[in-house]
Amino acid sequence: MEAALGMAGMRYEWRGDVLGGLEDVDKEAPRFKAALIDILAATSDGPTAYFCSEGDPANCHRAWTVGAEILRLHHVSTLNILRDDTLEPIEATLARIPKDVSGIS
Repeated sequence: MEAALGMAGMRYEWRGDVLGGLEDVDKEAPRFKAALIDILAATSDGPTAYFCSEGDPANCHRAWTVGAEILRLHHVSTLNILRDDTLEPIEATLARIPKDVSGIS
């Protein structure tokens, strides 16, 4: 993936060590909060994407963690790309997530 993105003029950064799977994310960890700042800083270079293989962002822990925490801590609304190529604001994605699944309140 890194090579393909590079050919398209995009930079790839793997952050699974900090933003990893659902069980691995500690939203209070300084490393996690620093990674959010890194994501926001990267936007100064142009559009920035972080993603996983989940088809619906409402089922993706990154919406519950990364997107929700960027909104909560930094008041920045991110966008999710849906399967039909439409963009959905994180607020709308979070509204579609069953509260018992994500643990968000």
